[in-house]
Amino acid sequence: MGMRKILRRHSADILIVVAMVFIELFIFNLPHWQTILNTSSDATQVEVGPGLKKKNNGTAIIVDKDKAWLTVSARSTINYLRVNERPNENGFDVVRWTISTKKATDGEFYKANSVSSYSPKYDVSRYIHLGNGTKQVRFYYESENNSNVPIVSFSANPNIPLRFSKVRLFCELFIVLLLVAFRPGSLLYRKKISFRNTSCLFPIFVIAGIQIACAIMLWLVAGGANSVTGFGDLPGTGSKVDYDQYAQTANSLLNGHVHLDIPVNRDLAAMANPYDAPSRFKTAILSQDRNSVLFDVAYKDGKYYSYFGVLPAVILFMPYKLLTARDLPVGPAVLTFAILIILSSALLVVQGTRLLVKRNHKVSLGAVLLLECAIPLGLPLFMVIQQILFYQLPQTCGLVMVFLALSCWIESKMKDLSKGWLAAGSFFMALTLGCRPQLILATLIAPVLFREEIRDLWHRGKINNKEFLNQILAWSSALLPFVIAFIPILEYNKLRFGSLFDFGATYNLTGFDMTHDNRPWTEVIPLAFLYFFQPPYLSTTFPFVLRTAQGLPLWIPMQPSLGGMLTTLSPFAFIILIPVIWVKVLRRARLIPFAVSLVTYALVIFLFDAHSVGYDVRYILDFGWALMLFFGLCLFALDSRRSPLFTQLARDNDENDGREILAPMSDLERTMIGLILFGLIGAWAFSFFSMFQPNPSLHLAPLWWNVSSWFLFI
Repeated sequence: MGMRKILRRHSADILIVVAMVFIELFIFNLPHWQTILNTSSDATQVEVGPGLKKKNNGTAIIVDKDKAWLTVSARSTINYLRVNERPNENGFDVVRWTISTKKATDGEFYKANSVSSYSPKYDVSRYIHLGNGTKQVRFYYESENNSNVPIVSFSANPNIPLRFSKVRLFCELFIVLLLVAFRPGSLLYRKKISFRNTSCLFPIFVIAGIQIACAIMLWLVAGGANSVTGFGDLPGTGSKVDYDQYAQTANSLLNGHVHLDIPVNRDLAAMANPYDAPSRFKTAILSQDRNSVLFDVAYKDGKYYSYFGVLPAVILFMPYKLLTARDLPVGPAVLTFAILIILSSALLVVQGTRLLVKRNHKVSLGAVLLLECAIPLGLPLFMVIQQILFYQLPQTCGLVMVFLALSCWIESKMKDLSKGWLAAGSFFMALTLGCRPQLILATLIAPVLFREEIRDLWHRGKINNKEFLNQILAWSSALLPFVIAFIPILEYNKLRFGSLFDFGATYNLTGFDMTHDNRPWTEVIPLAFLYFFQPPYLSTTFPFVLRTAQGLPLWIPMQPSLGGMLTTLSPFAFIILIPVIWVKVLRRARLIPFAVSLVTYALVIFLFDAHSVGYDVRYILDFGWALMLFFGLCLFALDSRRSPLFTQLARDNDENDGREILAPMSDLERTMIGLILFGLIGAWAFSFFSMFQPNPSLHLAPLWWNVSSWFLFI
């Protein structure tokens, strides 16, 4: 292949790389080029406001916060300032202030409305961008009276060095790879998927590896390696949260009983209605009993129980305790299930694609890889993983079981209703009852998936006794694993709460009385907006992504939101709202019933969750996976809309690999793929910037100041 032909074929890829190099050199490093001709830093004069009482050690006490300021003056116009190092800074993690500026023509200072900050421990945070002809700058300390603050000096118009951040370079490389691999003109969309070909299998493993690496990095910066343990205070309630609730459950089971080995507060036990949250909080605050009043545990008949699904305790926490004689912290458990979700979702994508290929559907490698990238984002796994709390463990464990179950069922379907794979799928699906009970509703997808096999079994069972016996064996393979898995799970319920079908949610000591809760169903209307369509709440200052707490007319559990699933968390899934793209293709492929089953499941579980427990982004785990599978069907439908769809053997020097290639996509399809790609990058960006809200904790501070310094040019 000649150089000219290579350049022509990869001109878009070269343009992407050049654009990213330009952004790195001349956008993120714009302050360097703006100050490169500065010969030396201008001298500045610092005036201390009357609201500060100076001390001998270079610090001051705020005596009047309205007049606690430093005024910086320079001989020339100030474009950039640098906070100089001073020994007195060492005792301060963060210094916050608002900035007012004054030009030579101004009579008074003009005050900015955002809070700025720097950290003495991180040199990259010392630079401040001003401009606008500023001659004087006044810094108002954002601290209360009697606070101790440093008195610092400044250098005006310093030379700002050219700086390359490893984290930023990694992010840029990641975006370049996404754009090059999945841009609408990529050859991946013309390469027909073949799982016998290592060139198709290898990128599937690579993407799974990249996702696992991203999960590990997010987990580390979120403090997963040092996750919270023991009891934590629930502010303003007098109650405690048991962050080791799963370890406590594992220990109880190993000790031969089902209640938690935690003594109950006697004042809690004396309450007429311990489930009434305001009364319980008041009791906890006033109680003289040193035993804690716990939050988010089940309480019945004078004992604490965990009402969260028991399976994570059985398959992870108990083996760890038996092997190490130590309790497993929540952090490693969160990461373990996150990695298993990534692997099992990739397996499900492969299985679903194999089924379509077996039905003679032509699927491109690009569509398969794009779907593999999208599913964890749409769950939304990378948002939830940053919480590092035990609450997500039953959901993430349950999703692993759902993905494994569907993968096994698809394998059974492709192997003429293999009874072994059928039984394995049923067993995995049955285990969801021990994780997150509502996930068991995913079982109803099976009759739709196997509708041809069920009809065939019925007709063949009428022929003779052999076929009738085969029908009985098939149904036994499908149903018996549910019986085997359900028996210990339901017996566990009976031992705790006296009923096989009581999972204990109504006994939860949470923020409202679940035993007497009957909110109007109309509240799911605003909650539907929050879960699916709330626009992102963006800021003009780092970290750009803000969380919102929405008001509702009646009290309901409400956690801060980053935005709706289809507008913020997974905007790439917008094509599910455009039936013209996929309905004809799915009807022709006889996939409409399967698509309807996924959407129905998602709708039912959303209604149940929203009405029962309000809003929390982690509840999307319960139904987001079904919408992501539906998105996968829509994406494959879009991928197949090539008119005419044809294959040919590559014979010229460019494509002489002997493999089938697909027809180019139409302009409409290329546009849709481009929008999906930008939605995918947007979802990654939201996952990345969301971890910087709220302001940094100590373990996140190095990365927080590093990333915030990228935007000094603003």
